[in-house]
Amino acid sequence: MARSSVDPAALSCSVCLEELKEPVTIPCGHSYCSSCINSHWDTEETERKVYSCPQCRHSFSPRPVPYKSIMLAVLVEELKKCGLTADHRYTQKNPLPRCRDDFLRYARDITMDLNTTSKKLMLSDGNRRVTNVGKKQSYPADPDRFEVYQVLSAEELTGRCYWEVEWRGLVRITAAYRDTDRHKWFGNNEKSWALFCYRDGFSFVFNRGWSKISGPVRSRIGVYLDHSAGALSFYSVQGQTMRLLHKVHTQFTRPLHAGVYVGLNSTAHFSKLKETLSQD
Repeated sequence: MARSSVDPAALSCSVCLEELKEPVTIPCGHSYCSSCINSHWDTEETERKVYSCPQCRHSFSPRPVPYKSIMLAVLVEELKKCGLTADHRYTQKNPLPRCRDDFLRYARDITMDLNTTSKKLMLSDGNRRVTNVGKKQSYPADPDRFEVYQVLSAEELTGRCYWEVEWRGLVRITAAYRDTDRHKWFGNNEKSWALFCYRDGFSFVFNRGWSKISGPVRSRIGVYLDHSAGALSFYSVQGQTMRLLHKVHTQFTRPLHAGVYVGLNSTAHFSKLKETLSQD
């Protein structure tokens, strides 16, 4: 099989971010390592006995039995023969990130745009920390300012970008177009995609549609954007371990901005990732 005919990105598991091992396919059509999808469902199991796809969030009940994908197994072997395994991923022109170190190669240090900041939000730490103090701040009037507890980044985001947010309380971690509605929460329109983080778990919100995401709650969220590919992914991050929470497939027509909604007495802090890289 010709090298160009094998796409490593299509043969990776979105849960472990590695090449598929014992690939299986679930009823919605997405494929995973057999151990990854079963571990995900073991963690997700609730009294309702409803199970979801980590990528499209399609729900199943009862728990489906993933079926072995012989074709994918063959293609993974061809991938290895072509020398395009994880050990050689850095030789590719645009390698698919597979671990936190890979994502950090696309790190962006995000700062908040004071002109968009709600008057109830206070910025600190070089405009990287956002806190809802419940008291009106003395910001000047500005047509870009949000009327709800939100703020957008100063930086436009295109290409491949990765950023991380530490959160506490009630927070929506977002990628949005600059002209998103100043009176609506992120995720309540077609111009923003939001991961809603709260004490008991996560939900993905877009255009007022909600998808509940089960799994362990972590205080650090990684966001990966591949603008030209129309891909936006949210990860739970603990140390070097990353777990996919939700992945968006769409077509982005303009540059995006990072953003956050921060509830009362809550905080969101955008990590200084490039400083971490320089220390390494």
